[in-house]
Amino acid sequence: MKSTSRDAVLYFSESLVPTARKALCDPLEEVREAAAKTFEQLHSTIGHQALEDILPFLLKQLDDEEVSEFALDGLKQVMAIKSRVVLPYLVPKLTTPPVNTRVLAFLSSVAGDALTRHLGVILPAVMLALKEKLGTPDEQLEMANCQAVILSVEDDTGHRIIIEDLLEATRSPEVGMRQAAAIILNIYCSRSKADYTSHLRSLVSGLIRLFNDSSPVVLEESWDALNAITKVRGLLTPQPTLAYRKFQTWPGTVAQACNPSTLGGRDGWITRSGDRDHPG
Repeated sequence: MKSTSRDAVLYFSESLVPTARKALCDPLEEVREAAAKTFEQLHSTIGHQALEDILPFLLKQLDDEEVSEFALDGLKQVMAIKSRVVLPYLVPKLTTPPVNTRVLAFLSSVAGDALTRHLGVILPAVMLALKEKLGTPDEQLEMANCQAVILSVEDDTGHRIIIEDLLEATRSPEVGMRQAAAIILNIYCSRSKADYTSHLRSLVSGLIRLFNDSSPVVLEESWDALNAITKVRGLLTPQPTLAYRKFQTWPGTVAQACNPSTLGGRDGWITRSGDRDHPG
């Protein structure tokens, strides 16, 4: 199609669009890759209409068990070559409840820096999705999808948004949202390979604030996140001399995690006299 004139593409677009849609769901990977290049040329020629004609069809195919795997990869193929136009089109559709974190996770891996531009919409959506799955058989799968999204962020601006938005969400009056935010924060601190050193002070301060939360889940996740920073960044210094005890809080009291006998300060950082193992 690269050698085809714009007028010719316009003339044959009515037949090219159905062909591209079908090919993007083809069982053969090389066919899907070729179809993505056709989509690229169609978009260059007919613009936004290519998105309207092809992407909703692919999203609908995700509900068909026979072709959903191929349709998902078809979306990934077009994302890989046109992420700056495809992602803005897909994000509103994927983040409208019920949030499709499965597709968000899959596409995030090829979104590149385009992902950062949409974190302000994506993060609240994945937190909402996780909150709704807490305590259900789907909780672990939802956590895996959240992990795939946040670990796909590559630039410093994106890491700042992740930390700031998740910490802000831990202030929510709704305990489920605080729990979801704390869980994702723990995943981020435990699994991210990014250098977020410039954000450590606000991150550590925010995690320590959570030690006074009334939710045991928030307490445990925030401590695990701080523990992960200890092990990965080496900025906190746990001394394994005391056994770990679960935290308890009551309204108007300070969490046991913040007891002066448990926590101490040094050079602006926090040290703790006891620690517990954290699964890798």
